[in-house]
Amino acid sequence: MKKWCIVPMVLLFLFISGSSSGQPLVAGDIAVLGFNTDQSADLDADGFPDARWAIVCLRDIAAGTVVHFTDAGFNESAQFYVNAVIEGHLTWTVTTAVPAGKVFAMDCADGSNFADLNGAVSGNGGLTDNGTVTGHLGGTASLFPPAGDQIIIYQGTSGTTTGATFIYAYSTQQTLSLSGTGVWQTSGNVTSQAGSFLPTGLSNGTTAVALTHNVNNTSSGPGTFGTANYGFDNMIYAGIRTGTRAQLLSAIGNPANYIGDNTNPYSIGIGGSFSIPSDFIITGTLPLHWGEISGELKNGQAFIQWETIQERNSSHFDLETSADGQQFVAQRSGIPAAGYSDNKRSYQYGFSTNASVIYARIKQLDIDGNYSYSKIITLKNDHTGTFRLLHNPVVNEQLVFTVPEGWRGTQYSIFSANGLLLKSGKLGVSNGGNKTATLGNIPAGTYQLVIFDQTQKISRQFIKL
Repeated sequence: MKKWCIVPMVLLFLFISGSSSGQPLVAGDIAVLGFNTDQSADLDADGFPDARWAIVCLRDIAAGTVVHFTDAGFNESAQFYVNAVIEGHLTWTVTTAVPAGKVFAMDCADGSNFADLNGAVSGNGGLTDNGTVTGHLGGTASLFPPAGDQIIIYQGTSGTTTGATFIYAYSTQQTLSLSGTGVWQTSGNVTSQAGSFLPTGLSNGTTAVALTHNVNNTSSGPGTFGTANYGFDNMIYAGIRTGTRAQLLSAIGNPANYIGDNTNPYSIGIGGSFSIPSDFIITGTLPLHWGEISGELKNGQAFIQWETIQERNSSHFDLETSADGQQFVAQRSGIPAAGYSDNKRSYQYGFSTNASVIYARIKQLDIDGNYSYSKIITLKNDHTGTFRLLHNPVVNEQLVFTVPEGWRGTQYSIFSANGLLLKSGKLGVSNGGNKTATLGNIPAGTYQLVIFDQTQKISRQFIKL
């Protein structure tokens, strides 16, 4: 706010036609076009100020899709800044499919359209024209502060960054914690509603825009179109509305395409005398629309499944995997895509692995060389749950336990209650099954058994009588 080695095994394709009940979005699928902070009147008498804000959808969005919006900053710990009085989260559940290019203008409180405020025709209003809305921005105060604020769009669980996919971020932050104008916070702590780091996975100038200033409560620029403007109380996009998705994201991410005013709020709405003349027109090839992606890691085999809702000009997929979720390599390249399809299609790929954890994503490439990524999923070996003690408490000198299948070269260690290593050894080269460790002269008490191989480790507590 402003303020390992993986060996390919089997390749299997499965094509299924059907309809979608929603799909995950990727960065840039929705963009923020601006908001007012000098607009506090409760024009529709709902008990909240009517500070307006606007977005544009740069892809078709299917019914059933859930999107979250927040004015809470993304802090130094990669969490949302929490202050229920001044920060809020709004959830939009799409009930009527949204076409690419659709613009929505809302008030801060509830995401409703402006038919009750300015005569806007239904369908040219807010999020409630195409869905249902819960929550609101701005906390209980329901305001965007003149000292700067942000709107962050994400999917996942409302109110948390854990597991979130960030779609877009917009900021007019005006604080001394910034290193200059047009940048996001990169150091220090977020201590107010005005501050925010750039959310994970977004890129300033394409999937985020920083209309920010590094002096408190200060703006710069003439406020007119064509020259970069930063830190105004009220700012709205005034650039091109026709172009490819990439061209429009670049334009929306350019501070020179915004106008600003520190006194008078803009009449944010669509058409007529409003500040956004019309919906956008997306030209060129639309990107592939992702469906669900999921996977399973079991018995040394990994299986990845993914869906597409629509394909246009698609060439092929690359399956990429990672051991740490950061550095990805191609596990399999050139998996053929459908090319053109208006139906849901499903794909699968399986391979052998001795890893206990795999991060995976799908890269889709168009015939013209453009590409997009699916979300990242995590696969964990489900055999970790089969490690168990067969006799606990231990009444003699033999500690008997099972080793999960798929483990090789397993070793064990026994620790006292205060962490002292008492005994260790190898369990042989056999794959899983029951194992025995002789406790010897270990006295009665509570202990910890740890088993591990080259990639994984599990522990269990036991009692010796």
